[in-house]
Amino acid sequence: MGQSRAEIERLWHCYGPKLRRMLARRFQDPHSVEDLLGQTFLEVVRNWDSYSGRGSREAWLIGIARNVARREGRRRRTQRLDVTATEPVVPDEAEPTDEQLARMRRAIAQLPEHLRQTLILRLTQELTYEQIAQVLSIPVGTVRSRLHAAVRLLRGQMVGTDGE
Repeated sequence: MGQSRAEIERLWHCYGPKLRRMLARRFQDPHSVEDLLGQTFLEVVRNWDSYSGRGSREAWLIGIARNVARREGRRRRTQRLDVTATEPVVPDEAEPTDEQLARMRRAIAQLPEHLRQTLILRLTQELTYEQIAQVLSIPVGTVRSRLHAAVRLLRGQMVGTDGE
């Protein structure tokens, strides 16, 4: 393992609060959030050498936390299905259905590459406009216009119009 204890502790202190807030938006139970934060940093240690240096360390950490949260969400849905096999599972209003997610993924996949890439950095990595501009080597104004165009096109695809 190529990481030092001091570096992991620095990441914990620097990014732990942001990751905790991100996880708390999806999981309201404070104990679950702390467990998932711990799992995130276990994954960080396990995957330390896989960080390519492309993009920020923060974006890499956010991606790991999202994957941990996604796995936990799947585990909970499966557990709910097992426990309530005779009762239909009603999805939470805050969480989109699998069908809605599939439609959104298809719509995102149809975006032009430059718009899709910008949108994915914003949504999945939660990067700021400035960070996205740095990663893509473009001006911040271009990031803003690309995100606006992507949202307009997605809105049009999701409702079946051209967005105007």
